[in-house]
Amino acid sequence: MEHWYFGHCFVFRASGFEFLDRKNRVFGQALNKLKKVSSKAWEKVISKNDIDIPKTTRQLQNKIFKNRKNSPLIFDWFYNFHRKSLENEMNYSVEQLVAQYIDANK
Repeated sequence: MEHWYFGHCFVFRASGFEFLDRKNRVFGQALNKLKKVSSKAWEKVISKNDIDIPKTTRQLQNKIFKNRKNSPLIFDWFYNFHRKSLENEMNYSVEQLVAQYIDANK
């Protein structure tokens, strides 16, 4: 009887991991699409090409919303533990983008 229980737990766990792996691939693809849209818009800004700001920002907001809606929630303790380092990364990235914009507009 014990083997039946443990066998089914293993199958359930293995199928759960397969489901999570599939979901992670989907999340990764969604993030890649979001990055492509934002990078393309940023390149237009830097190169001073015409860009439809309302349309582009709406596309970005829609993709951000879709990504957040479809992504799994994270635990508060995990967020709080990593918050400072994530904010530091974000601030560094913003500084780099500002510097890039200033250099492009000299």
